[in-house]
Amino acid sequence: PVHTVLLDGYYLDAHEVTNNAYAEFLNQSGDQTCQEQLCLDPEHTDVFFENDVYLVPDELAQNPATGITWFGAMAFCEWRDARLPTEAEWEKAAAWDEDGTNARRYPWGDDFDGQIVNFCDAACQEPQANAEFNDGFAESAPVASFGEGRSATGVYDMAGNVWEWVADWYDATYYQVSTKENPTGPAGGED
Repeated sequence: PVHTVLLDGYYLDAHEVTNNAYAEFLNQSGDQTCQEQLCLDPEHTDVFFENDVYLVPDELAQNPATGITWFGAMAFCEWRDARLPTEAEWEKAAAWDEDGTNARRYPWGDDFDGQIVNFCDAACQEPQANAEFNDGFAESAPVASFGEGRSATGVYDMAGNVWEWVADWYDATYYQVSTKENPTGPAGGED
């Protein structure tokens, strides 16, 4: 449900983590596990391990990292002396319009525009493909490719491109009991 939340100041990167940046993290950390869990799902990523080093095909180096587990996302953030945003922080960065003092339905406004977001369109091979639009990418697009689709806070790809992690556990009813200031999600859960 829509509700008022007060958040302290925070920083969010302007775009998703690239394959190149994630491979650098894996190479510098020297470990394939993050908090004793896999950092990366090898079936859903463009990053690969060869000759004792993590690599990325040149043409995918600036695409957003995919196949990253939640544990891998947390470890990457810690490596950078950062953290994952809470769901409330992510939502504010994605939708809040400080000038209009309201939340938008999409990062760019209230009306969908398939030309300024990478999503499953005519180039996509999935059953849910929307043939009315073609953004030129069958799958992910290089980060920051859709400048007109940025949120009011200037963050790219808050809708479309790839899924993103937040720090919170998932609970469909959490907002009914959450604090009004800096909610951090439920104390535990399964997802």
